[in-house]
Amino acid sequence: MRFHFVLIFNVTFFICSCGEDLCKFIPHSRGNKTYKFFLAFEEELCEDYVGENFFKALGFSLLPVVFGGANYTRFVPPNSYINARDFASIRELADYLLYLDQNPEEHIKYFTWQEKYYLQETPYDLWDICEYLQNADKVKLEIDALRATNTTIAGWINENRCRPYELPETWTT
Repeated sequence: MRFHFVLIFNVTFFICSCGEDLCKFIPHSRGNKTYKFFLAFEEELCEDYVGENFFKALGFSLLPVVFGGANYTRFVPPNSYINARDFASIRELADYLLYLDQNPEEHIKYFTWQEKYYLQETPYDLWDICEYLQNADKVKLEIDALRATNTTIAGWINENRCRPYELPETWTT
């Protein structure tokens, strides 16, 4: 998705590749002066998933620009991100980012959430759960057991809640 954004808008800036550690590229400073925005675009649109790069961006005081399937208002503080899907075109989004870049008093409004909330590090145990869930054989056994005891849970687990992204037509022109 990030690659399509660059191709369509013909922009030149650094975008981390999938799987690369954000820490290598962004100074460990909450007062980051070099970068203002981070593209937190998901490869699939999942209704209950906000990627970890979103939270890494917040931790570095960067403003995440999201493109995903989640209802972000359920998972993250209000006014802590820009949803690319709220814009009619990629040009409109880029113009808004340029506006924020040139108007610090508007950009800083996206960080007022820090007056009420703080970002807490996720214990690594949660990431261990993700690794465990990627082990299909073990998970299949547990899903089969759930299916036998509770069809509601099994249906929820097996329901495909993700879909591949499609760029809005207005973004491709």
